[in-house]
Amino acid sequence: MVRMRSAVRSRAWAINGSDKRKSSFGLGRGRGVVSTSAMRELSSRLAQTLVVHRGLGDTTSYPTTLMVPSHFSGPHPEGPFTQKRREFVAEKRRPDTPNVDDAILAKIRVVDLDAVFNDYLDKARYSDRLSVWTVANLTTAYRSYRKFLLDGRTLETPLGRALLDIDGWLRWTATRGDRRLAPYTVHTWWRNIKRFFVYLESEYAVPSPFHGRKAPPLGDRIPKARTPAECSRILEAAYQYDWPCEFDRARAVAMLAVVLYAGLRRSEVLRLKFLDVNLEEQVIVVRGGKGRGGGKDRVIMMAGELRRILETYLRERRRANLTAPEFFCSLRTRAGVCWMTFRRIVAIVREASQVPFTLHSLRHSFVTPLLRSGVPIHTVASLAGHTHFSTTERYSAVWDDDKRIAVQHLAFDGRQGKMRLTRPRRRTRNRSVALDRD
Repeated sequence: MVRMRSAVRSRAWAINGSDKRKSSFGLGRGRGVVSTSAMRELSSRLAQTLVVHRGLGDTTSYPTTLMVPSHFSGPHPEGPFTQKRREFVAEKRRPDTPNVDDAILAKIRVVDLDAVFNDYLDKARYSDRLSVWTVANLTTAYRSYRKFLLDGRTLETPLGRALLDIDGWLRWTATRGDRRLAPYTVHTWWRNIKRFFVYLESEYAVPSPFHGRKAPPLGDRIPKARTPAECSRILEAAYQYDWPCEFDRARAVAMLAVVLYAGLRRSEVLRLKFLDVNLEEQVIVVRGGKGRGGGKDRVIMMAGELRRILETYLRERRRANLTAPEFFCSLRTRAGVCWMTFRRIVAIVREASQVPFTLHSLRHSFVTPLLRSGVPIHTVASLAGHTHFSTTERYSAVWDDDKRIAVQHLAFDGRQGKMRLTRPRRRTRNRSVALDRD
């Protein structure tokens, strides 16, 4: 029957005088547009031929109409994309509020949501073992969403559909929030709120409104990495600043240097222990870095200039008779440096150097030169503590000097009517000397 149907289609194309085998029915290759009347006529002819060939005699009782495929019964069949498939695709792409019983949402209040969020924080700390900074970001994002829910409501007011109004929260942050938020901040808060709703959906069967939605776009930002001249000026300003004592001077230079020369994050600098720095082997061991499950450990090789800076700091540390387990200590508390002190040091050096840098931009200044020097990306990712190579690729900055060099030799040739790149002439002196030697 299958061979008969293919033969019927081939004969129908010949009768209609059409050699164009279009796949408008979506039935695969070699299946074209054939009218229903032509199919019935051909099937009747083939049926008569088969009856005569087999010697069956009477041809009137042969069920010729059964030979017409069912998908030719109408002028425009559906094809592979049936109505159910189309509805499924449309439902998958539609970011509307999920279908949920309003009676369930009417029972949820902000007080109940606070209790559930505290349970989620305990799970994030002890079960998922997220870092302190990640838990802090989750709390900050929830506070913003909680303010949006309390806008015009009380703690005991049922939330209803407002609990799932993510677009309304984004509009509220842009128009009625406490302060103007950067796109990166909104993007981070959006992802953290999504984490909480995933927990709500898995534990309490509250549908997540994030299905089918994309995070707010970040846009293209100017690369954070500072130029080598700016990095040198930052370290020089930290050394030349009028600090209260030599210990503060050596500590400020050392704390900025471990970010520039080793790519440590702020939390990693503050958690650095005394035995984690080995000057003899020129190695820095970072324990509990950024990442899930308590963070990742990594080993960073120490540059020669960084070793000289750390030796100066350790000399002043021994002179001050500091014995705290933290590597960077405070003279006042004789314990580890807090993040407010580190923030104050960065602000002082920023003003003194007149370079608008942030602490994270110094980390970019560590990763970017390595990528520009041709270091393999897996090596750079290991030094920076990145899990995915895509994170490391975002650190490949393009400086203004690169753009200036790229367009220096650009010229338009009016005689040939095209654009060309002029290359600098080769030096003939070296060539003549080589010819003389030959």
